[in-house]
Amino acid sequence: LDKKQLKLPPNAGQINSDSSTLEQLQVMWRNITGNNVLVDKEFWVHGVSSLCMYFFLATINETFLVNINYHEFHEYNTMDKLAE
Repeated sequence: LDKKQLKLPPNAGQINSDSSTLEQLQVMWRNITGNNVLVDKEFWVHGVSSLCMYFFLATINETFLVNINYHEFHEYNTMDKLAE
């Protein structure tokens, strides 16, 4: 993907480090799925593919320097639980 060819604002899709964890997670989710997430609803009700879910988990692990596995991800199955 040639980002220079896209007509995006200079900071499009970037996460502000001053944002709360919940806000950062929401930005990640929107960047991956293109959809808004309901903060207190389980991820699985949003109808996204398992590939998106794995990509979201990998992005979380890389961004926050954590090592959440897919099993743990099922335990923290809403945006607000994950942000805690």
